[in-house]
Amino acid sequence: MPSMTSFQKELQDLRDNKIRFPYDLSIELLQHLKDSLSGGWELLRVRHELMIREHGRSLVAVAMEDEKGNIVIKDGKAQPQFVYTLGQGRKGFPEILCFFPSAYIGHFINNLCNKMESGEAEPNEDGTYLIGGCFPLKPKLNFILLPIVGSQRELAAEKYACQCEKDEPLLLAVAPYEDGTPCTDFIPEDFH
Repeated sequence: MPSMTSFQKELQDLRDNKIRFPYDLSIELLQHLKDSLSGGWELLRVRHELMIREHGRSLVAVAMEDEKGNIVIKDGKAQPQFVYTLGQGRKGFPEILCFFPSAYIGHFINNLCNKMESGEAEPNEDGTYLIGGCFPLKPKLNFILLPIVGSQRELAAEKYACQCEKDEPLLLAVAPYEDGTPCTDFIPEDFH
């Protein structure tokens, strides 16, 4: 009987739930799954995992839908209802959840994450952050980052940032309007 290759063993371990999907998978197996899966949650998770390994983080954008269930398009781009990060927790930083309907919010959240990683952003004594310089055309605008804890953290893990690890800290990023006031209009009622 021929021996299994390391790839075949890893694939069998995945089938037998001996390794954790997608965290413990090799790049080779992730690429194989990316090329062989036809769709669904697993394929999305594989793509996010590959993005994390290549770039250090991935952003998950969940599209806003109208009352008929159609994705809301503005200026040719899908508008997100919310966005959250994956991969920040692996670097010792909180993951971030943001409710702001702009196709460009991901760029600003990437800037925000870069500031946190470079040490330019520190929380105050209650764990909140005030971080400017994330909006290139309006550098004086600030994100407000609030810790999500307790029942709100459970809600976030179940309903919004569902791919985040349960033990990772999570921050709610409140984006500003152009005049600098915090945009809370799109934060769901269950977060107030």
